[in-house]
Amino acid sequence: MKGKTIFLLLILALLAGMLPGFAAEPADVTISADGVKLSGDASDFVLLSEAVPDAILEIRYYSTYNFIGDRIDGYEEPLALLTKEAAAALREVSDDLLAKGYRLKIFDAYRPQKAVTHFMRWALDMDDTRMKAYFYPELDKEVLFPQGYIAEHSGHSRGSTVDLTLFDMTTEREVDMGGTFDYFGELSHPDYRGITEEQYANRMILREAMLAHGFKPLSEEWWHFTLKDEPFPDVYFTFPVNSDSVVPLGVLDAIRGRGVLRVGTAGDYNPMSFLDPETGEYVGFDAALAEDLAASLGVEIEYVPTSWPTLMEDTLAGKFDLALCGITITDARKAQALMSEGYLDNGKTILCRAEDAGKYTDLDSINRPEVRVMVNPGGLNEKFARENLPDCTLIVHDVNQEIPGLIAEGEADVMITEIMEAGYYVGQDDRLAAPLIFDPFTRGQLGALMPEGSEDLLAYVNGFLADERESGRLDELAEAYIYRYIEEEARDAA
Repeated sequence: MKGKTIFLLLILALLAGMLPGFAAEPADVTISADGVKLSGDASDFVLLSEAVPDAILEIRYYSTYNFIGDRIDGYEEPLALLTKEAAAALREVSDDLLAKGYRLKIFDAYRPQKAVTHFMRWALDMDDTRMKAYFYPELDKEVLFPQGYIAEHSGHSRGSTVDLTLFDMTTEREVDMGGTFDYFGELSHPDYRGITEEQYANRMILREAMLAHGFKPLSEEWWHFTLKDEPFPDVYFTFPVNSDSVVPLGVLDAIRGRGVLRVGTAGDYNPMSFLDPETGEYVGFDAALAEDLAASLGVEIEYVPTSWPTLMEDTLAGKFDLALCGITITDARKAQALMSEGYLDNGKTILCRAEDAGKYTDLDSINRPEVRVMVNPGGLNEKFARENLPDCTLIVHDVNQEIPGLIAEGEADVMITEIMEAGYYVGQDDRLAAPLIFDPFTRGQLGALMPEGSEDLLAYVNGFLADERESGRLDELAEAYIYRYIEEEARDAA
């Protein structure tokens, strides 16, 4: 985890063009009448939902449930923004607390100077006490400014301060901290002991996690933390809280930020990507290739189940970063999504019983009512059969990996499949044959599938595949998972 932490912090800091403590001053800095540096440059900021995707957002100043009772100026969307450096550190906090059963719940992060000015304007209006009963019942409003609860400038406006609490994933409720966010009074002091031991312990869980990753607390507010090495310790920002203020992280940045590559797979395709029911692990050419890809990015891998009928729908919905499970490159797929360069030759062929190998020499010999052709649903196998074998008896079977066994047992006569799968199953079961494996009906290549908008990931994947090809790794995987079975079939045929 420590190595991953350093890697992530460096990546996000480098994205900012700087390292903590060596930040260049932002663009368009102006000096206010009271001598404070102001800037509208949001180039070092990120959306917290992208940098820390497990965080829950409850942005109080976008709502009316806050100490003023109105939406606060400058909060144009219910979003949280932070400097890249603070977001990277908060991601590590999130990872640690997730392992303990907690998610972070964010009340506020970057706060534009316009919002602070709104606070000041409200503090001078002694008649507006709508929310007194909820947020400052023990204080007269006139003391809020003199006692420092309201100030002309806020550390939040420097972009590396966050207000947050914990969410218990077991109870699915916010953790009881013995006091609410933005309560003005001694009850909010982190070391206040007029609460239960459990409430105090909860405050310490949050505090210790934040301190462990470079944040410093505020003595008056248990929820308030600032990055010690904040990149802009004397600049206060003015841009509004909205999605237009920051450039969204690219897909690659988001993957590195979350530390996980999400790979979609049907898990039913040996020898490409198959979920082994005994081990619960994915195995095959594409599984090994996906592991290589994740390692090259310096992240973990998470397999996301999909199916052939829903593959494109799931891809476009962003359920995973890319799909890698024996997917043939087609014009139809490229019209809807992005596909990588091809990395393995492919083609449609058949699997049949060994004793029937001489019967099936071409499509005409298969396209007959007495020939039972079995395919899995929703993919190119079914599409090929319906388009090219209209007169056969077509059987659609839901579980792809069961079809070879059903062919061997006589439940169907022919399986429409690809070269790799046919060779693999012939190598596994001597009752089966692939008589047309060297004369396939179609020829194509396999590629990785990803949604539009992933151009940066596509470029990375294509570069990765070129490196894998040049290093001989693709040939190594092909020999291990595919060609040795096809070669055995060739020897048997000879």
